[in-house]
Amino acid sequence: MMIDPLAERFLALAEDDAHGDWLDVRRRARRRKPVVLIVVLAAALLVAAAFAATNGWRFGVEYGHATAERTLVIDGHRFTLLVQQTGGDGRFFVMHLYPGEGRDDELRQAITWGGTLLHTPGLPDNPLIPRQLPNGPAMFGMNWRVAHGELWFGDARPEVVRIVVTDTAGRAFRADTVTPPKGVKSAFRYWTLVLPSSYGKWIAAYVGDGKLIERRLLFPARRQNLR
Repeated sequence: MMIDPLAERFLALAEDDAHGDWLDVRRRARRRKPVVLIVVLAAALLVAAAFAATNGWRFGVEYGHATAERTLVIDGHRFTLLVQQTGGDGRFFVMHLYPGEGRDDELRQAITWGGTLLHTPGLPDNPLIPRQLPNGPAMFGMNWRVAHGELWFGDARPEVVRIVVTDTAGRAFRADTVTPPKGVKSAFRYWTLVLPSSYGKWIAAYVGDGKLIERRLLFPARRQNLR
């Protein structure tokens, strides 16, 4: 049996001949509830939509950890890049590049991972670690060669807004880094780049005012750590 807590509380105070008025009040109150529910659901849907897509990236949650995913195309071949946060504080991640539009081919995937234990703006401090900003590389990238071109993907420190890869012919290819939505804690920005018919030679990182903060020759893929 369903019990109305308002009716139970006020029944003792009501006169017998006032029951009709009380029932009318309850009916009018219940008619307003669906309107409130619709407003709440609409707000939740708007938040979910903002959380789902940012600048070509799809953000979400998988197995309790935040994820970022993007589809890349080069020379008619499609690839899926998946970024998985490996901790709730946003300081560690793993990046997987899968051939195709899914995650079926585990043997052919390219993997890189990174993290930082140092202070990062916007994330809570660890009391065991000095309040020191990351002092490692400003960015990191690794490549996957396809035919006569390359796919590049990687991460960057929070202040880096643009990555530029220069190929062996001196042509520059630019990529803006993406900041995960507010619902995703992250000490890093992510980026992807397609060189359709050449190979990279130099990589550079730029901050918001256009200032170059790091430029170096490209080295074979390696694990990045900002500590």
